[in-house]
Formats: sequence, C-alpha cells, structure tokens
Amino acid sequence: MRLRLEPSPHFSILRDFLRSSDFFEPPICHRVGVTGLNEFLATDRLRGTLSNGSDRLAVLIRLFLLGEPLEAKVLESSIPAGVVAAMKELGLLIQDPANFAPPSAFRGGEAPMGEPTKMCASVALYPVGELFIASDRWTATQGYDVELSGDFVFPAITSNTSQFVATLPQEPCESCLELCSGTGVAALEAARRGSHASRAVDITERSTRMAEFNRLLNGFSNVTTMQGDLYEHLEGLTFDRIVAHPPYMPTLSRAQAFYDGGMDGEQVTRSIVMGLPRYLRPGGRFYCLAQGSDRKDAPFEKRVRAWLGEAQSEFDVLLIGRQDQTPRDTALQYAVKSKGGDGAAQQMRETLRELGVQNMVYGWLIIQRRDEARPVFTTRRTV
Repeated sequence: MRLRLEPSPHFSILRDFLRSSDFFEPPICHRVGVTGLNEFLATDRLRGTLSNGSDRLAVLIRLFLLGEPLEAKVLESSIPAGVVAAMKELGLLIQDPANFAPPSAFRGGEAPMGEPTKMCASVALYPVGELFIASDRWTATQGYDVELSGDFVFPAITSNTSQFVATLPQEPCESCLELCSGTGVAALEAARRGSHASRAVDITERSTRMAEFNRLLNGFSNVTTMQGDLYEHLEGLTFDRIVAHPPYMPTLSRAQAFYDGGMDGEQVTRSIVMGLPRYLRPGGRFYCLAQGSDRKDAPFEKRVRAWLGEAQSEFDVLLIGRQDQTPRDTALQYAVKSKGGDGAAQQMRETLRELGVQNMVYGWLIIQRRDEARPVFTTRRTV
C-alpha cells in the first residue's frame, strides 16, 4: 500500500478540493443517474457514462469511483496542479502500469506522440455523508474484476455498510469503539458527531493502515486506529459505545477477512459479545449489524444472552430482525461465493444441520448494560 500515513498539509489541500468540487453523494448520483453510491460497485454497467466528462466532478468520479486510467493532460486541465501534486504525494495517484512510458521517452516533460502516459487511482475514494473514505478498488484499471486478497479492505458504500453507519446513534458519546473496523468509517463518523474519543480496531494491517489514512484525510485528532484481534490490545479500557459490522457469512475454509464468519457465521460476533462484560461500561450500549441463527435448542437472541456468561443478568438483549434466510439458501450462497458448486452447497447444508440451525436471521443486535438495579429483558422485533 503506497498511501501516506504521516501528517501532511496535502491532506487538507485534497479535502478542501473535494468539498469545493461538490464530491458528495447527491451530486455524484445525479451526475451519473443512479440512486446510490452502491451502484458503482457494478462498475461495468456505469463504465463509459462519463467518457467525455472533463470537469472537476466528472474527473473525480472517473478516477476514484469508476477506476478509469486518465491521460495526464486530462487531469492537469481539470484539476489544479497543487491538488494533482497532493494526490501524488499522498499515494492516491500513480502511473497506470498498463500505460507506462519510461522516463527516457520524455522530452521536455511530455510523452512522445503515440505513447500517452496515463494516471490511475491506487485506491477507491468516495464520500460517506460528510466524510471522505478510501478503500481497496473493486475493479482493475483495465475494467476487469480484481482478485480479492485475504485482507481486502471492503468498500464502505455497500447497502449493508451504509445502513450500518446511518442507523448508529447520532448523539456523541464519551468513548466509542469500532471493532472489525475496515475503513474505520463508523469510528470516524462518531468522532465527526462529537464523541470525545473514538477507536477503530481491525485484525488486518491493511485495514488499519487504510483507516489511519482516512483519519488523516478527514483531519480528526480524536480517533485512534489500532491493529488487533478484537479486544487484544484494549486491556484496562472501557467504552460507553461499542459498534461492529463483523464478518458473518458461514464458511468451511479460510476466506477474505471481511467475509469469514467461521463455520456457523457467528464466530466473530460471539467473541465480541463475550467481551462486553469486561469492556462495556454500565449504561453503555453495543450495536451490531450481523447474521446469526435460530437453533433447535434456542433462538438467536437467547443464545446471545448465554454468551454474556455470568454477567448476563446485567444486560438487556434486543434483536431487530430484518431478513430471514433458510439454511438451504445460505448453503447456495456459500456455493456461489466459494465457487464450489453442488458439493460445497451440500457440505454447508450438512454442517448447518449438524449444528441444529433452523433459520438464519440478519439484523441489528443491540445490547445495553444496566446502570441501576432493575429487571433485564430479552426481546426480538421484526421489521
């Protein structure tokens, strides 16, 4: 990863330029004719939409959302030289390896006829509300799908992630912790809304570095980015808000970190909940958007309560189910994702059957720690 991770005035230069160019979701969507930024994840359908666009907003969309390599002269005619320099210094703008003209080919700083140099974005960059967020690209510069690495940094403009961030409480808190943070978007949003201190923790180095870049790009000093396995490096700390959008898909073999929820899809969620008695303050709340399962022995929300162990009498547990899925559908989804065909689907169905899974539930898990003596509750709501 080439991104700059030290403070630099280039961050504020770029941030100011993005704002002055109206690089926000409504203008972007209006310009391309889509209803949400998540539609850019199907880049093939949108590629070529702005093929002749050379104004600031069009160039930013082509470069950072559509992943197009652009000739240097197009960039230089649309974007001020100081901003182009800032993009290069921050590691956002690199020479497209497929269209590279060697230094020996240059005369007077220009490429010879027939050998135009092109620049491309090293990462995807887009607005999330008032924030600017970088993540890994989902297409190669040539327009083909990329092979996702195990530590691929998941984009923050998917429908699920957008819902996760938008539904979190808007009021500030004293200390917020985002686990499985990826780009760090929820921790950054908590800081933007006035939280005194916010931490973003992810297990992969790549995500941690991307979150740190996003912290610097958005100019926050009240956010700390950390690499660790959930609570690994947080001993002695407590928080009045803990949030997570963890990997929750059942897998039978190792998969990308953002996807791999273990054999039942609950592995990461379970570990997070088990740590709440130690890390969530009295009166604090935990918000998690994930998938779990109803089983023969108990529904999901009661199983979650059991994960809290001896301290479970201190916690309310609320499950807001948004979508149910049969084990068969989950198995088919796994077969498509793993490219394992009927054999993978059959193996996953058998695994879920052995676990006693009757139904998969996707939705919000909200857990509150009481701050006074009172009865606690376990409830499910469906929306």
